[in-house]
Amino acid sequence: MVTAPFYAMNAMEERDPVLIIGSGPTGLMAALILTELGVPVEVYDKSPKPASTWRAPGFNARTMELFARYGLAERFSAVSEPRNELTVYAEGKQIAQLSLYGARTEFPHLFLCPQTETERVLRERLAELGVYIQWGWEFTGYDMVTPSAGTGRGKRATAAIEAVAARFQCAEMELHHRPRTIVRRGAYLLGCDGAHSRVRKAMGAAFGGRRIDTKIAAGDVEVDADWPNAGRFSLHPDGMVGALRVKGSHCYRVFAAWGENDPAELTNETFAATLRHRLAPEPLANLNVISTSLFTLQERRASYYSIDGRIFLCGDAAHIHSPAGGQGLNLGVQDAENIAWKLALVYHGRANAKLLDTYAIERVPVANDVIELSHNLFSKTMASTSSMRAFLLKHTAPFLASAPRKLQRKRFEQAAQLRIRYSADDNVAVDEDGCRWENAWWSSLLTDDLCVPGARAVDGVVTDMAAAVDSQPLRVRQWLSDHCGNYAVMVFVDCGVAAVEPDLVDKSRAPQLSRAHSSTSLSSVAASSISSSYRGARLARTTIDELMMLLAVLRGYVECIPLAIILHGSKQPDTQESVAQQIFEHFPAAYDSSFDDAPSPLIRVFADQPQGMLFDGLALSGIYACAHSGKHVAYLVRPDGYIACRGPLAGAGDQVQTHLDSYIYYGK
Repeated sequence: MVTAPFYAMNAMEERDPVLIIGSGPTGLMAALILTELGVPVEVYDKSPKPASTWRAPGFNARTMELFARYGLAERFSAVSEPRNELTVYAEGKQIAQLSLYGARTEFPHLFLCPQTETERVLRERLAELGVYIQWGWEFTGYDMVTPSAGTGRGKRATAAIEAVAARFQCAEMELHHRPRTIVRRGAYLLGCDGAHSRVRKAMGAAFGGRRIDTKIAAGDVEVDADWPNAGRFSLHPDGMVGALRVKGSHCYRVFAAWGENDPAELTNETFAATLRHRLAPEPLANLNVISTSLFTLQERRASYYSIDGRIFLCGDAAHIHSPAGGQGLNLGVQDAENIAWKLALVYHGRANAKLLDTYAIERVPVANDVIELSHNLFSKTMASTSSMRAFLLKHTAPFLASAPRKLQRKRFEQAAQLRIRYSADDNVAVDEDGCRWENAWWSSLLTDDLCVPGARAVDGVVTDMAAAVDSQPLRVRQWLSDHCGNYAVMVFVDCGVAAVEPDLVDKSRAPQLSRAHSSTSLSSVAASSISSSYRGARLARTTIDELMMLLAVLRGYVECIPLAIILHGSKQPDTQESVAQQIFEHFPAAYDSSFDDAPSPLIRVFADQPQGMLFDGLALSGIYACAHSGKHVAYLVRPDGYIACRGPLAGAGDQVQTHLDSYIYYGK
């Protein structure tokens, strides 16, 4: 369950909302995250009701990770269908099968789900949170609101502008007692209103790029073909036909290059005839084209993503590209998360407004990469209009499908947006890797260092050392969700380098720990931590001191930053248990929240586990590239699940504070 931030639960004053223009997946996701983080929102859409066409046929693994971060994984699992392969056909015969499986994630699939369902799930969750879409209101412009003369906002004032006044006109022909125009005041405004964004035009941002002459015909189609897997691509000299399953066994979103040899007018009938021609000799029983659209491909990006630190563009309002690769919806909702958590921190007075500058710094390069990726995919597949190009594709597709497993995995992880790495250049939200890490001897042994600063923090399964003996394994993302909207620190403690030392525990604390134990469900590990002596490995006193110094830093922020200690590096269970006992003695908050003001324990102690074949049998410590270091290593994880910085535990307190102090306010 997602827990509202402690600082948001305590906020009582009435505040200007964030205005969101557009209720597609991008706008809805931004609204949901902001609401979960205690920021009031209002969502406006010029349409009179939700769209009924299927549009985007699904979402990728990274988007499912995002949904899971906000407690939506089960809901989307119920309405989507995970698929792992795409098939390639020529002349009615299957010639290749491309694997989509193997990505290092909890969700190694392509999830097939019509956009209508994606939007419905998000709207229903927003309704549970008390947020409803304001249908039939078209954004027409805005004015910046400045404070009255002599007023100020104290030392944390962000700019002379304090709000945005957005203007709307009623888009319905019959007003039904509604005013024709309204003006709404908001603290910020998000333009999530698509490729023809009125917000972008009002900002004066250019939409530079290029137009591709090839046209694409798209249709919602029912057919008794029951094509297997996630979908199929059929090669033809007139152009490829791509069909992606959206729901059930007979419903598909179909795309086809539409050239000079195709009918001048696109109708349901001409689209059906084209499909029969290009997919011949395959029979298409009970073919029913529900709707069609014809569009010219554009590859464009806004010249800037924000203005005056108050208005921001997200999703198709900021960038458009070809549908090849299925990147659009996924790119948009990740734009939404990136700006939403930053807005929440600034809105609640926890962060300096310069954090908002990192939105464009991080997302513009990602948009550029996606535009290039989708262009290359399109130009090599659906844009094919010659017999020679179709011949080459027919004979190269099987070789692509038989590529080595790790190469296929890397290709799918890139397409699923799992390998994004935000640069540290001019970016206060990401640090460069320190020389102590980059020059370490073990780095040369690692062929795929995934969890670097700016990359996603890979999720995994761990064992809670303070839970009941028969407890189920816990995912790291579940712990992070308990601290939604907050930073978190993970420290990998290598029990293989723990030293055997005399008992250094302060015995005066034992009665206090005993009282905690009487009201807390602890495992035998935690229960035995009350004993006056230990057997087995112990952490050096310097390590305990380093943890204490790090914890002192984490407690100093407006909302205390949670800490997870992940034990690894020993094949002997007794070693991890002994180290856990020692940590419980020194840090009672590791299993009892009564020692902190936060609604859940500030410190958790986990045992590392192998993560299975998808992760090459590695445990989390191996995935995070610290298993061979011989050091205890700390990672600072951002609210969006990306890594801000990493380094040895020795000095981690100073490193974390130096990083956060550049934009996060210290002190209560």
